[in-house]
Amino acid sequence: MKKLLFILGIVLPLVANAQWVVTPNGILADSITGKDYMIIQREGTVTDLYSDILKNVHRAFVRPDDVVSTVENEMISVRGYGETYLKYGGIKQCLRPLISVKIEFKDNRMRVSGNWVSALSGNALSGIPIKTDPYTLFVKGGWKCFDKNGGIKNVKRYGIYNSVVNEFINSILTVTEDDDW
Repeated sequence: MKKLLFILGIVLPLVANAQWVVTPNGILADSITGKDYMIIQREGTVTDLYSDILKNVHRAFVRPDDVVSTVENEMISVRGYGETYLKYGGIKQCLRPLISVKIEFKDNRMRVSGNWVSALSGNALSGIPIKTDPYTLFVKGGWKCFDKNGGIKNVKRYGIYNSVVNEFINSILTVTEDDDW
């Protein structure tokens, strides 16, 4: 019961908060405030919060030292790939966005910011990944979701892009309990 209450205490503030949304230039924004960062309230000292997030990064990535840089007890930066699939031209294609997330710590809160740096895309037929910057992907490319004025043009793709970003960031921020081993 204590574990359940602990997990709910950690997860509910994340669920109650806004979600991340992509912008035409790749900056991630808070869906409620529109700011390019989100303040997440979480009980704990700077050292506790820093340690919890660093453990999450080490659990989430096979080679965490390749994706993380830190300033001890102040900041953690994570740069890694998410993954989603889209149908384009009748062919299911993989999209792997490179997402950069920065988490800064103070007692009982974290400031989180991020951006979509680039994306690798390709299909099973070619096998050759194509690297694309966010503006080209979101506004000019074949998988666009914004018009040239920044309005949402393709709601379905916009939702998919936001989903992969939120999944990536939440995998870093969500505290998991250690199983008794």
